[in-house]
Amino acid sequence: DDFDCQKVARTLLEQSGYWPHVVGSAEEAFDALAVRSFDLVLVDVKLPCMDGLEMIRRLRSAEAGRDRMVPVIAVTACAFASDRD
Repeated sequence: DDFDCQKVARTLLEQSGYWPHVVGSAEEAFDALAVRSFDLVLVDVKLPCMDGLEMIRRLRSAEAGRDRMVPVIAVTACAFASDRD
C-alpha cells in the first residue's frame, strides 16, 4: 500500500534526524516546491495520476535556467528488475 510506504519512509527519515514534508501526488509536490525550497526530493516512481518520472521531467523543465536544481531520488516499492531499470 502506498500510504504504508510513505509512513515507513517518513519514520526512517525522522529517526535519522530529518523533517520530511510528505505529499500524496505530483500536483501537491509542485505546490510545495513553489512555496519553499527543499534540500532533496524523494519521488515515488508510481505516483497516482502522473508517474514519478514524468513529475521529474516537469520539475527539471521548470528549473531550466536556474542556478540550482533540487536533487531528486526516485524510489519504488516494486521489486522487479524491470521496475528498477
